[in-house]
Amino acid sequence: MARRDDPVGLYRALALHRAAATRLKNLRDRGQVPAATRCGLGYEAVSAGAARALRPAEDGTGDAIAPTPDNPSAFFLFGGTPLEFFRQHLARGSAPSRGREPGACPTDFERGLVGPAALPGTMVEVMAGITLAFRLRGQDRVGLVFSGEDETSTSAWHEGINFAAAQRCPLIVVVQAGTEASIGVHTRARDFVQKAAGYGVASASVESGDVLAVHRAVLAAAKRARSGEGATLVEARGCPVSRRAHRAAREDRERHLREDPSDPVARFRARLVEGRIARASDLDEVERGARAEVQAACERALGESPPAEERALGDVYHGDPGAPPWYRLEPPERGLALASTT
Repeated sequence: MARRDDPVGLYRALALHRAAATRLKNLRDRGQVPAATRCGLGYEAVSAGAARALRPAEDGTGDAIAPTPDNPSAFFLFGGTPLEFFRQHLARGSAPSRGREPGACPTDFERGLVGPAALPGTMVEVMAGITLAFRLRGQDRVGLVFSGEDETSTSAWHEGINFAAAQRCPLIVVVQAGTEASIGVHTRARDFVQKAAGYGVASASVESGDVLAVHRAVLAAAKRARSGEGATLVEARGCPVSRRAHRAAREDRERHLREDPSDPVARFRARLVEGRIARASDLDEVERGARAEVQAACERALGESPPAEERALGDVYHGDPGAPPWYRLEPPERGLALASTT
């Protein structure tokens, strides 16, 4: 895994995210994954910049992260592979979740990956609990959870961040926000930084397309958390750039997408080349390598099979599930009615 201060390694994370998201969108357009699948185009900078500011490990001693489906590079930077990514989305029996919860990040506590709960906003509560355990055990670990701006309107989100604030949990909440107009749909506050003050937590606001700004903000938040100063809310503004990415892909203008200065990958590439940090030819090679790795992983996953029916209950219950408790093996008898209460 590349060092956190390696700019070319950071660019590779962006390129791998873009390649995986583009390939996943192609699968969605062909009907090979559900139409509602979120691909994460346009979220490259906020995903990679945040994840690279943390300390992943593969033995259960590192930081923890809870990505959304928009954050493939966070999954990759915490040890996930493109092959696991496509197996998961295609619901293969070889996927980390054995074909369950396609599209969701699998849970792997050894690598610090925390998969999503069912209801919007609840992952802030889940991560508040996990990071409280870090604090009570005296562990030098922090947790990060990504959330969409719509999730901030849920009771679970409010309860989670308030709990994290009151308990001084080493938690970072990254709100993937849109424009001023879209934020106004969810709150009368000008931005989410204003809301952070109400919870008594530190805050920062950055452009979602500026990977270095995201990285610096999360790095500072992690430093605060490790020193016992509690939770931080990081607002990443401008995430609707992903919608422009989707339109560009639909119109088959991928070259324009790479050259668009608002595109997070192109933006960081220009910064590296203009600052003489990396040569354009070297970055081209990074992109080719990312696309080749993603293509090979996707093709391999497409050739694999979904899980066998008899394994449907495996790894769901502890031990033998016994008789099905919540569904019927045979159709119910017709004419059943609720018992009278009178």
